[in-house]
Amino acid sequence: MRWAGKGYWFIFALGFTAIIALTLIGRQIFSDILVSLTHERLVAQERVKLGQIQQSLSEFRSHAQLFATRHEVEQALGIPASAAALTAVSDAISQIERHLVIRRVVLFTTDNQPVIAGSGQSPDLGPDFAKAQARLADDGQPQFIDLHKSDDGDIAYGWLVQVRRDGRILGSAYFERSAVTQLYPMLLEWPSPNQSGETLLAERQDGEMVFLSPLRYRGALAPLGLRLPVGETETLAERALDGENGLLEGQDYAGATVIGAAFRVPGTPWVLVSKISRTEATHLADIVTAVAAAVAIIVLGLFTLAFWALAHNRQHHAAEHRDRLLQAIMDNVPQGMVLVDGDHRILAYNSSAYQVFGLPAATYALGRDFRHVLEDWGRHCGFDRAIVERAKANCESATPYSLELQRHNGQPDGWCTVMCGRPLRCKEKRLCLAI
Repeated sequence: MRWAGKGYWFIFALGFTAIIALTLIGRQIFSDILVSLTHERLVAQERVKLGQIQQSLSEFRSHAQLFATRHEVEQALGIPASAAALTAVSDAISQIERHLVIRRVVLFTTDNQPVIAGSGQSPDLGPDFAKAQARLADDGQPQFIDLHKSDDGDIAYGWLVQVRRDGRILGSAYFERSAVTQLYPMLLEWPSPNQSGETLLAERQDGEMVFLSPLRYRGALAPLGLRLPVGETETLAERALDGENGLLEGQDYAGATVIGAAFRVPGTPWVLVSKISRTEATHLADIVTAVAAAVAIIVLGLFTLAFWALAHNRQHHAAEHRDRLLQAIMDNVPQGMVLVDGDHRILAYNSSAYQVFGLPAATYALGRDFRHVLEDWGRHCGFDRAIVERAKANCESATPYSLELQRHNGQPDGWCTVMCGRPLRCKEKRLCLAI
């Protein structure tokens, strides 16, 4: 019975090991599928956002170029500019700022001096703006003004376009928009709820990676506030700027392992990155495989317990049948018989044992040491003490034995033979026969 129980538990352990191995393999396969699906979703989302940004920048440039051709602008940049012309262009600037959500418009003469500025003041745009004015003078193409912190603390970007009349350059016009209201909302949109998804803009400036947009894991930093040395972290943004566009896996600015997609934004120094934590992307695989493994282990345990209980029940019934059969055989044998286990405890006896040993029934109590019965029998029947001790010593023997005990109590039958052996291949039971 013990062997059978151990066998079933061995089967359970083997099944448990197989379930764990299959779970790990299944999790890896499922994780790879989820990562592949996440990659496709990120690329699709990246292309959508890239298209939105390009369209916004293109429309912004078209509006700026169109406004630069207005008669009021040409009149304001004429020499000399009349007060009426300046008033008219101021009204036109107010309208375009209001209707096209343009932060401000500034007109410059050919020597880059501001003539009139919308929103009440002329901005201090720094050396990069001066370089853009020089490039505009050289090729006449609209110049993109990168994200920068304006004099009032807002994050802005814009276009610098040339103003011409009849092929003659009259000056330039700068159009500025707030990134907070016109650019960043496009980045913050995410198609599904998530814990780590993020879309950001970054660029390389003076040997540093500059993150241009609000960051989910650096909320305390304003846009343009996080700068990382180039080559120190190898973020997805840096790899994208080095030419690795498309699907990427690696680290983000916070050091987390992520999967993402990255593309350059044409016409700008920006790179657009959409990413999500690999742990979150594969979280469903962890849940599904854990639940599947738990269910499989529970089912395996229940089946193991059921089969073990069935086998145990069968063995119990078989043991009861053997005991009843043995008891029936013993009760039909005229000789006294006592069945003991390996520790000499009494397991069964027949009615003839009372007659042979001549002892009360309590002497043969189940579980009592048979050697104590021999001592009681020896005292009751008057056997020689040495022979009784020899019989007890032989009980320790692993081989069958036979003893003849002579009675000294005057009974008619003065001799009794005791034989002990092992019945029916059972290593834990011995049959003692008294004649």
